[in-house]
Amino acid sequence: MKTDMTRLDNGGRFGGIGFALRLRAIQSQRLPALAGVISQGSPIAMSILVGGLLLSSAILVFQSRAAPGDVDLSFDPNGGIGFDDWVRSIVRQVDGKVLIRGSFTTVDGVIRAGFARLNTDGSLDAGFSPDTGNFYGVYAIAVQSDGKALIGGDFFTVNGTSREYIARLNTDGSLDGSFNPDAGNLGFVFSIVVQPDGKVLLGGAFVAINGIPRRHIARLFGDPTLAIVSSGSNVVLSWPTNAPELTLQSALDLRGSINWMDSTNAPAMVGAQFTVTNAISASAQFYRLRGQLPPGQ
Repeated sequence: MKTDMTRLDNGGRFGGIGFALRLRAIQSQRLPALAGVISQGSPIAMSILVGGLLLSSAILVFQSRAAPGDVDLSFDPNGGIGFDDWVRSIVRQVDGKVLIRGSFTTVDGVIRAGFARLNTDGSLDAGFSPDTGNFYGVYAIAVQSDGKALIGGDFFTVNGTSREYIARLNTDGSLDGSFNPDAGNLGFVFSIVVQPDGKVLLGGAFVAINGIPRRHIARLFGDPTLAIVSSGSNVVLSWPTNAPELTLQSALDLRGSINWMDSTNAPAMVGAQFTVTNAISASAQFYRLRGQLPPGQ
């Protein structure tokens, strides 16, 4: 009887990295050969030659043994032709897809002007193809909590619509028409950060935003987010105080004609948040903020 262990690659071949093979209850005898390639899968019974041992009636069990720093083989952007030039920035979306920008002009042979999106397996997301009208024109990328992407750089249009140096894209790559700050002449944007409260920090060559002096760094309003947290027998709802024109509403059912009603509880100001506390009811309750705070202001 003999128990042994060896390392396999992701296809089950000997000498690789990432998987271990555990052999139990093995009848063995000496043989001068080494052979056999096995596939990843559930435990199987078979005979195999390992290091000069003939292993019969073996139970083979695969165990994940990826070490920190090992390559994740399930993500393979080079599975096709790959990129024709450098990738300079990578930003992960909330759905696991990846936004990239760089000096490349094609991805897997498909034209992408320095800006593209990859699926979770690293393949090109062919359905995402915003056009900034300028190769290498995107310098900065940030993703909001709602999945929309902010892009900054050296461009003057997005998908044929005038947008100078900064724009916001919907999740499908189309232009978000509600976001249109003015960075002025030669106002290249090199860095974008979305704060937890939804506000947007910009860094770049600009000296004014929307005509207001801001030398090289500024902060914009984003889309306010409604936070909902349960607290004992109550539900606490809060949103940023920079959105005073928004009204909290609730509804009991989202099917058919929805009857949204303004909240009867006046919001309290707690720090930088408006807060409303409601008792949890036996029936379902849905909430929203109604109104519009112009993003990019």
